[in-house]
Amino acid sequence: MNHRTVDRSRRRADQPTEHLQELAHVERLLRADTRATDPTVAVGPSAARISFESARHNAHARGSLTASVVNEIAHSEAWGVATVHDPHPDETGVESMLTVVYAPEKQGGER
Repeated sequence: MNHRTVDRSRRRADQPTEHLQELAHVERLLRADTRATDPTVAVGPSAARISFESARHNAHARGSLTASVVNEIAHSEAWGVATVHDPHPDETGVESMLTVVYAPEKQGGER
């Protein structure tokens, strides 16, 4: 068994399941919106990256989708937006990415 795998699983266990459900909800919202393609949520020990692609020509949709994600995270119980990255054009469209951090202090609790 890989030591890193064990360590990573232990650290991820610090995030209660209901808080991971909040990120799953954001991913479902992005998947339901036809303006976003290939939405992903990659969860790490204390942060997550939320990304999606959109058409190159549709900056308004990209901004609207980003605002929707920021709004959902702002209303979550334990996640906060750390960084909204500059959109990155690639061969299929434009990738948008946000970094969110696990912030249980939003609830007034401590880890």
